[in-house]
Amino acid sequence: MRFAIALLVALAGCHTGLPSNGTPPIGVTPDDGGTLSFAPSDTKLVRFAQQCGVQNPVFSNEDVYSLNLNGPGGPPSGRTAILISFRRTVPINQDVPITLMPFGVIFSSTDSSGQTTLTQYGQSGQFGNYLVTLQWLRGPNAPDSQPLASATLDFLALPQKDGDVATVRMVLVFEDGGVLDQVVSEPLTTALSGCPAG
Repeated sequence: MRFAIALLVALAGCHTGLPSNGTPPIGVTPDDGGTLSFAPSDTKLVRFAQQCGVQNPVFSNEDVYSLNLNGPGGPPSGRTAILISFRRTVPINQDVPITLMPFGVIFSSTDSSGQTTLTQYGQSGQFGNYLVTLQWLRGPNAPDSQPLASATLDFLALPQKDGDVATVRMVLVFEDGGVLDQVVSEPLTTALSGCPAG
């Protein structure tokens, strides 16, 4: 349940990994295999700890990490975004192929009179029995208007504490042949989490 909540809150080949000095640049940078680009207006990495109700919860394999790359958009046509959720047991420095669901409506909302106020189109996928999940949300100014044909992630670095940087290479291939090949590096923060009732 916590994994699903983190997802809502809120990617092939040989790669050399981090820069030679070992320090990844913060933000989103293109890699050498892409023909498209995506410049999110807001990027964040948040840990949702399994341990609840305490300050500075211990790190656990059950914690969920949510990497959100939010672009332009909003009601009624939706937002362009890439949302990646994962646990720290994800394979490191190797291709993580995402099994994709068909393109379609991810979610929609209506007002009190029943009028549609938001329709968000996109595509979801997962790897390893939801060890990793991906959502591609297509909104205004999306880098490609077509559905995804494949998605591959490569986790190059994972954080061990708040402030550490996670680095993920994402390779999204669209049905028209467009390729979004970018590296994302973002420092970690831990979300405050209350305990479930009962």
